[in-house]
Amino acid sequence: AACGGAPETPATGAAGPDRDTAADGDADPPSGLEDPLYSGTWTVPTWAAYEGLPLPPGPEGAGYHLIEATEGTLWFDLDLRDPVVSAGVCATVVQACFAPGERNLHGCLLNGPTCATDRPWEEEAMCCPVACLDGYRARREAGQSEIDALSSAIFDADGCTPGLGALLEGGAR
Repeated sequence: AACGGAPETPATGAAGPDRDTAADGDADPPSGLEDPLYSGTWTVPTWAAYEGLPLPPGPEGAGYHLIEATEGTLWFDLDLRDPVVSAGVCATVVQACFAPGERNLHGCLLNGPTCATDRPWEEEAMCCPVACLDGYRARREAGQSEIDALSSAIFDADGCTPGLGALLEGGAR
């Protein structure tokens, strides 16, 4: 396992008592969980990363239309700055960090920028809620693949994004 490295833009937040730390990254991981891999540098995305995306406009011209599904249209509007956008931001941060052979999903969640509040959509910097690492770890230990564990930890109603469950259970935003 390699832990070390850093984003080119310093990550915010800190490891809590129930989180791994770079210092103990060489310890054996729990059953089914890969060692965190984290080295080199990377650029933490900013809100400007979403500007000028080559996507069609969302409903009534607001936001971006991503995909059409049988359940409805998946779209997002950065101006809403809500839990849905926060989930997408966390996924964006992890994706920007990920580099095969240098940084894996576990390493990115462990060392990437963490949110300082339970309202990450109001934070200036892009981040992942601290609970995303715990959710990812639990899902990996339960046998989910890395991608499935990351996706469900972030986007499921019982996932790590504050307020997302209430929006999903309400059926609309």
